[in-house]
Amino acid sequence: MEILGKERRELPGYTTLDALATRIRTEVNTELIALVGSRLDEEDTDRLLGLFRIAPGARRSGYDKLKDTARNPSIRKLKQWLEHLSALDALGPTEKWLEGIASATVGHFAGEARGLGASEMTDVS
Repeated sequence: MEILGKERRELPGYTTLDALATRIRTEVNTELIALVGSRLDEEDTDRLLGLFRIAPGARRSGYDKLKDTARNPSIRKLKQWLEHLSALDALGPTEKWLEGIASATVGHFAGEARGLGASEMTDVS
C-alpha cells in the first residue's frame, strides 16, 4: 500500500481489500485442509468421523470430550487426565498429518475448532 501511495496510485477500498483477503484465506485454508485430508487413510477418517457421533445413552460426543481441559490437580484427576491423553494419542499420527504446516496455523485452526460443537463441525467439509 505504501508503494501504491508513493506512485500516486489509487488505493482500493476497504471492502475490496477485505473481500480479497477473505478469498485468499479461503483458498489457502481449503488447500491446507485438502493436504491434511490426503494424508488420512480410511481407518483414520472413520476414527475421526466417529468423534462426532453420540453413542446411545451418552450425553456427549467424543469430539466434545476431546476438548476437555485438565482439572484441579489430584491423583484421581491426574489418572483421568493421563487416560484422556492416551485417548488423544490413539487418534492417529497427528504429527504426520500436520507435517509442514506452521504451528501458528495449526493453533489457529484448533482455536476455531475449539469454539464449535460436534454438530457444527460435521457441517465443515
